[in-house]
Amino acid sequence: CLAGTRVQILERIDTWMRDTATSERVLWIRGMAGRGKSTIASTVAYRWRYRAACAIFHFRRDQNALDNRLVLSLARQLGSNGVVSGVKESILQSIRENEDIAQDRLQEQFEALLVGSLKRIKNTSIPILLVVDALDECGTTSYAAKFLQLIGQTPSSLPTNVKFLITSRPEAQPLRSLEPRQWPAEDLDSAAGVDDDVAQFLQHGFSKIDRMEYDLEDCWPPREDIQTLARMSQGLFQWAHTTLEYIKEGSPPLEGHTGAIKSVAFSPDGQTLASASYDGTVRLWNVLTETKIEEPLVGHGARVNTVVFSPDGNTLASGSEDKTIWLWDFKTRVPIGTPLTGHTAEIRAVTFSRDGSILASGSDDGEIRLWDAKTRTQVGAPLKGHTDSVKTVAFSCIGKTLASGSKDKTIILWDTTTGRRTGKPLIGHDNAVTTVAFSPDGKTLASGSEDDTIRLWDVGTTAPIGEPMTDHDDGINSIAYSPDGKTLVSVSKDDSIRMWDVGGGARITKPLTGHESSVTTIVFSLDGKVLASGSEDETIRFWDIATGTPLRKPLTSHDHFIKTIALSPNGLTLASGSTDSTVRLWDFSTGALIGEPLTGHEFSVNAVAFSLDSKTLASGSDDGTVRLWDVGAGAPIGEPLTGHEGPVKTIAFSPDGKFLVSGSDDETIRSWDVAKRAPIKKPLVGHDSSVNTVAFSPNGKTLASGFEDGKIQFWDVKKRVLVGEALEGHTDAVNAVVFSPDGTTLASGSEDGTICMWDVKSKMPI
Repeated sequence: CLAGTRVQILERIDTWMRDTATSERVLWIRGMAGRGKSTIASTVAYRWRYRAACAIFHFRRDQNALDNRLVLSLARQLGSNGVVSGVKESILQSIRENEDIAQDRLQEQFEALLVGSLKRIKNTSIPILLVVDALDECGTTSYAAKFLQLIGQTPSSLPTNVKFLITSRPEAQPLRSLEPRQWPAEDLDSAAGVDDDVAQFLQHGFSKIDRMEYDLEDCWPPREDIQTLARMSQGLFQWAHTTLEYIKEGSPPLEGHTGAIKSVAFSPDGQTLASASYDGTVRLWNVLTETKIEEPLVGHGARVNTVVFSPDGNTLASGSEDKTIWLWDFKTRVPIGTPLTGHTAEIRAVTFSRDGSILASGSDDGEIRLWDAKTRTQVGAPLKGHTDSVKTVAFSCIGKTLASGSKDKTIILWDTTTGRRTGKPLIGHDNAVTTVAFSPDGKTLASGSEDDTIRLWDVGTTAPIGEPMTDHDDGINSIAYSPDGKTLVSVSKDDSIRMWDVGGGARITKPLTGHESSVTTIVFSLDGKVLASGSEDETIRFWDIATGTPLRKPLTSHDHFIKTIALSPNGLTLASGSTDSTVRLWDFSTGALIGEPLTGHEFSVNAVAFSLDSKTLASGSDDGTVRLWDVGAGAPIGEPLTGHEGPVKTIAFSPDGKFLVSGSDDETIRSWDVAKRAPIKKPLVGHDSSVNTVAFSPNGKTLASGFEDGKIQFWDVKKRVLVGEALEGHTDAVNAVVFSPDGTTLASGSEDGTICMWDVKSKMPI
């Protein structure tokens, strides 16, 4: 809820929550659609997240599996909350007593996971809150009625601090059974002061509209107009929200990215825009028609942080969290050769020299690497000088000087012909340097920092020019010069874009506002008339430089963050798992989607793997399950494989495809018979840390596992026992392990930014 609104109802709920000594267990929030019931439910859970053990479940109209999702989700959230001691252990005990609980009906799950677990809790002074939002939307009236019946039967079995908050429409059939029980209810349809709350909501919304964009007076809209709109809403916040969206519709943003947009770049001819996103893809857009150009460029195994065109427009370069740089043929939309590897940590920046012959990359490993764009080979040794992550790199107009900005708060100028530093580091920023840009004549360098300032530097003397530009209210993510060098543009975590006169350092016009989250990247068109910006609100917006007003519609298409991808052994199909709980299949050669998303997981999909014949796909999820899918039919194979007590982080098929292994946060590795879809004996237990990664040796006789504590272990697959002592060498979580084709060497990658090679026979580092 917006600060200052819904004060009475929230205070009423707070009082009810604090009273853990009475039998008032259930509170019913009722109101017609649009009254803000879900917002109130979410606000209560958020306000009490550190003062109570809270769990919340939101029903949607397309959900009807009440008995399979509601109780499991509530129990999982309570177990991970940690505010009330003993809750997690009690729930785990209930699961151990009935390992098939996930397959049970509503009543059995409710009695075991909620009643059975919570009645063992001794501490009754801290509230335990179970929020069920929009119960009337569950889709199955009988299940909703059954759930209410279960709540009504359990008060004497539960501690007095266990409370249920339920929201629904007042006319919902199953909820009428609440009234005979005389459970307290708060009726939003007749609540006092709602018009004032709606007016405040509208005022807040109008304050976000840029007056300059619509040539409006600062006093717009008048107070009386807001009050009129509030009365017209009749207490419906959804009506007020729709009104605000309708008024702002005059210049809608380019929408489509559902992962943060970290970088955008115009092609040299200005007709194409490229965007890089946390959803793991690069997309191309036709600037004139404002449409997508074919399918996304898919290849990176993690979020894409940066993208840039070569000066001739024929090549795209992208850098990713997966530590690789990909080069793409712009005309064919396919990768050029294999990715460029060498960095040992996330790639933060890539840029071409002005003649397009050299590509520079900056990484979290603190190094800058130069690459021959034609041969795709590294030029010379890495440039070392920064003591922390390299956030940004830029070539001067001639190409002989490279500037780099770092998290170590410094800027270094490099001679690209010798690979040596030019003078001492430029020092002046008080926080990470996130962006640098040369003026068109190469004489001035601009830098932006998370200290909220922009600084100008004389390249020849390396001395600062004037005072820093300070106007943003939060860290600066990126800056760019206009082609004529007269204007500098900066974008910030404060959601705004600002333009500056380079000559005097003064701000030009008011900030460009419209993005609803941190603006991460910006780029000029070649003629300097249009600006494109990308934001964590998952949109790309275009701006008219002359007027400072938005242009065109938003570009849309990316989905949620991609957590995992796998290519089928036959090379035809790519699978991706996402935080949106779905798995998608793609035609690897064309990039086209194959069928509908594979749905079934409740939470983020962390791992996907193909069987040897490419016909079966396995997926592991934060919901603690492993699912098998028929690739040809795009359909699930049987019921999910259950048994893990925490998120499934990794899965792998045996080389013969007969069984599957899965590793989990519950510190166990489980084996599954693929044909029978059943567990094989007991789980492998031998380490007190989350299992992040597993891999089979080529002959299938050995399994390697990497753990959150940085250790690696080998297992004899047939005997199901540990082989030797744990391998120690990493200082942080091991995220990946892989055997060499001949099985003699194991490579491991870690959160510490290093890759280690191990002799499988001697268990010694190489």
